[in-house]
Amino acid sequence: MSALKRTLASSVFVAAAAGLTLTGTGAANAASAGGHDDTRTASGSCSGQADYTYKISDTGGLNRLVKVDFNLDSNKSGRDWTVKIYRDGHLVKTVDRTTGDEGNAYIDATFVADDDARIKVYAKAGYGEHCTKTLTLDSSDS
Repeated sequence: MSALKRTLASSVFVAAAAGLTLTGTGAANAASAGGHDDTRTASGSCSGQADYTYKISDTGGLNRLVKVDFNLDSNKSGRDWTVKIYRDGHLVKTVDRTTGDEGNAYIDATFVADDDARIKVYAKAGYGEHCTKTLTLDSSDS
């Protein structure tokens, strides 16, 4: 084989190997990006003195599970709250909680939902205060 053919053959091999490496790296980056964010958060004030923090997360995997975390901080112990969680307008879970010694109540739920599903939390205290917030994992809706 002539020196020119060896050089061309080596160049083709190096270019092909580099292409495979770049393709593999690009595929790994695209897969890790996933096309959407995995978590959305919000916090705010309820209609009275209480505050809330709210988070939805994609648990990963093929079953499309979404985890909801909702924390109320009323700064008053012994307050009764009813919290309802909706997926696209349909009730998924209802939870009754009484705030603890520091005035907090924590609610969580995990259920099947697409990343464009609208997950709404509505919380109402026995004394009338309420809070509501809707989130979606789809970045185009946030």
